[in-house]
Amino acid sequence: LSSFNGDTKGRDIKLDWKTSSETNFSRFEVERATVKNATDTKSYKTVTTVKAAGFSNAAKDYSFTDKHLQSGQYTYRLKMINNDGTFEYSNKEVVLSVKAPTTFDLAQNYPNPFNPSTTIEYQLPEDSHVVIELYSVSGERIATLIDAQQEADYHKLVVASSQMGKNLASGMYIYRLVATGNSNQKFVSVKKMMLLK
Repeated sequence: LSSFNGDTKGRDIKLDWKTSSETNFSRFEVERATVKNATDTKSYKTVTTVKAAGFSNAAKDYSFTDKHLQSGQYTYRLKMINNDGTFEYSNKEVVLSVKAPTTFDLAQNYPNPFNPSTTIEYQLPEDSHVVIELYSVSGERIATLIDAQQEADYHKLVVASSQMGKNLASGMYIYRLVATGNSNQKFVSVKKMMLLK
């Protein structure tokens, strides 16, 4: 391993590394540890596996992008595994941070159209009381998907069509986020979603 570096772009962290040569080499496992505060011990988990060239006298470039991360500090290392199962870790660790959101936002659900479930992502720049409700296009409230106090951060809500009502027909629906921050700042946003059955 001749280099191992990283860069943060929004909520994504891109890792790049290079080998000067490879002999009997199988793969890289990218391991990540999340440290919330100074007293935490690092606990690494494998986030992806990248196949190596195996045998090469020339330099080889590799990369991986860890996407849609929560705010916080992340430490990465490479576990380099040979074809016979032996391995070693990279001497260098890459430590990068994802900044907390600075504005309220509600993203378009995905997939859309959906069946049987969809994901709604939103962000809170401060601790807030969050209500997400589902409405028919005629304005009738069908379901309350969330009604809770939440911490400032990036959030993800996975919604199954069964949570939205047993006899819900295919068609267009509206979901609305109302977030009231601890500073009494209020944010309201509305998006459309399509259910296909």
